[in-house]
Amino acid sequence: MESSGQTIKNIQALFDQLTDPSNSTSVRHPFTNILSITICAIISGCNNFNEIEEYGKSK
Repeated sequence: MESSGQTIKNIQALFDQLTDPSNSTSVRHPFTNILSITICAIISGCNNFNEIEEYGKSK
């Protein structure tokens, strides 16, 4: 059985394989953080970008 720390490392490794489409000179938040927040927001019932933004701000 994996520990939660190992699971997070595995998720991070998967995210690290993705290409960040943003302009690297103006990044305010790491791409992996945006992905994580978005996934959590969707699991929590958010249905559009505005709801995802509000979810992220509230957390």
